[in-house]
Amino acid sequence: RKECVKLNGQLPAYTQEFGAELGVQVSLTDRLEASAPGRVLQVEIVDAVSQGNAFIGHQKYARITGKLYEDGNLVASFKGRRNSMGGAFAGYKGSCSVLGRTMKALGKDIATWLLNPVDGARLGDM
Repeated sequence: RKECVKLNGQLPAYTQEFGAELGVQVSLTDRLEASAPGRVLQVEIVDAVSQGNAFIGHQKYARITGKLYEDGNLVASFKGRRNSMGGAFAGYKGSCSVLGRTMKALGKDIATWLLNPVDGARLGDM
């Protein structure tokens, strides 16, 4: 919990970035009100697990859950997971950088899901 603290900000930022590319408006807020009018997406990072290292090989994954509310009513939810071994030049990357790759992939997964939010969807490597 003390390391890789940027992950909490990376996931929403990547979701917003990929949302813009796909034509989905994503606004970020510091305070979540599921009962607010309109659409509200609640996303939680359930796990961010770092095993291995640059010398023996990275084995990282992140798991998330999400709930989409419309006018206070739950309309759809998802679970997601992304795995990463670090990609190219993984031996030169730190653990937090590799976990950041999972946040980027999950952000794209969420933005794509928002185009057609199916209840019970399983995103990424699930």
